[in-house]
Amino acid sequence: MPVIFAINFENTVSPFGWTGINQTAGIVEVATDHPFSGTHNARITLNTGVVAGSFVGFYHTFAGPTPNHDHVFMRAMNVMVDQLPINESGRLPVHGCWVQQSAQLIGNCGFTKIGGVLKFFQSYRNNAVFIMQTGGTPELNTPYSIELEVKQNSAPGVADGAQRMWVDGVLLLEITGIINDDRIISNLLFGLMNTDANPTTVVHFWADDFVASDQYIGPATPPETGASLTVNANPEANVDVYVDDILVGKTPVTVELTAGTHTVRTEQVVIQ
Repeated sequence: MPVIFAINFENTVSPFGWTGINQTAGIVEVATDHPFSGTHNARITLNTGVVAGSFVGFYHTFAGPTPNHDHVFMRAMNVMVDQLPINESGRLPVHGCWVQQSAQLIGNCGFTKIGGVLKFFQSYRNNAVFIMQTGGTPELNTPYSIELEVKQNSAPGVADGAQRMWVDGVLLLEITGIINDDRIISNLLFGLMNTDANPTTVVHFWADDFVASDQYIGPATPPETGASLTVNANPEANVDVYVDDILVGKTPVTVELTAGTHTVRTEQVVIQ
């Protein structure tokens, strides 16, 4: 899988490996409270009282010999922490993309609220009109692997663009036949946006393991939590086994280890 861009938030120096950040509507920071892998994650806070369209989060601008793309997949682990009040329907994109030439958002996805119920959503631009699809009912404080595919149409006026959204590897939302004549994707975004003016509550969001590719990525998988170690002796009798200088038993013995590096030694007392 060719990776265009990847961030696991282990870089703790702003802008944390991204091209830049936007903190005009809140705060973005690297924290250690909800890591999916490694020891760090992104923590994003959207303030109250901000104007409609305010965004707080990260952005990445493509660079290199082929800086622009017309077909991108974006995947990250996401945890929505705060429920929106029933009188607010602010859209909260997790990730999306736009074209640099007109600073036009062309596709995004994440969490929103419809009729007082939290929903997954994706928004796409078709013939210069934004349309939103919703589906599923996410739970708060639950990690979701969310992947968004944005495929621009191949030529002006040709209705062959598409957008798809997967949650934990299951295709949830799909639209085909899109016409979007700003066809070149030049920026990725990741964070929270408010679509209603003057929200009355702060919203928090945690995320980790952002990956962008030009092919389907698939759901993020939890890191290994450990393994079993079995130690035998020949002959298999009464040899002390130490793990990290702690006696765990005599051979034959099996012990559960946490992920990481460990020191194992055996010791046998010979009486003459």
